[in-house]
Amino acid sequence: YPKVSKLAVDAVAVIANLECKDSVLSISTVKDILTGKIVKWSQINGNVNSQPVKLVFDNKESSIVKFMRDSVCQGVALGGNVFALDKNEEVIKFVSENSDAIGLIGVSWISDRSDSLHLSFHNKIKVMSISHKDDLTEGISYKPYQAYMYEGVYPFTRGVYVVNNEPYSGLLSRFASFLTNDKGQRILYKAGLFPAYAPI
Repeated sequence: YPKVSKLAVDAVAVIANLECKDSVLSISTVKDILTGKIVKWSQINGNVNSQPVKLVFDNKESSIVKFMRDSVCQGVALGGNVFALDKNEEVIKFVSENSDAIGLIGVSWISDRSDSLHLSFHNKIKVMSISHKDDLTEGISYKPYQAYMYEGVYPFTRGVYVVNNEPYSGLLSRFASFLTNDKGQRILYKAGLFPAYAPI
């Protein structure tokens, strides 16, 4: 029987171009963009032009696509304004070069402050805050910070698990043990995930 251990909590970050007039989106707005109900920026903010909203994922088979379709859209098919590239770097580059684009990436791509590649992204994009309510008043929206992931107020979070099906204690068991001990949990924490076992 496989052993399943929760390692951490991950988050899906919503990123936008620096020229984007908005800094907060509601959960329902993100869902409507994903499902094609919202296709223009003017439907989100009447004060902006009617450019089409382009939403990009890292890969058409990625776990982010599956999570957003299954957990946020409740299985509803994604709309025609949703596109997939090949990797997270391409999503960040596309969003930084297109003022009408929104990207969905793993939070670790914008959180590791000791990684010079990741830090170079910070001045090219903005990370959107997400609100649970359609009334986007200040104070009820959250960015994918570890504190908000821990409290459960940032909505686009998911568990990260290791599944071990070794019939005996071998290499995979030792690796799973490493990931759940202090050093492994510190690595996950440093990468921007919220560790499941590390002291709060």
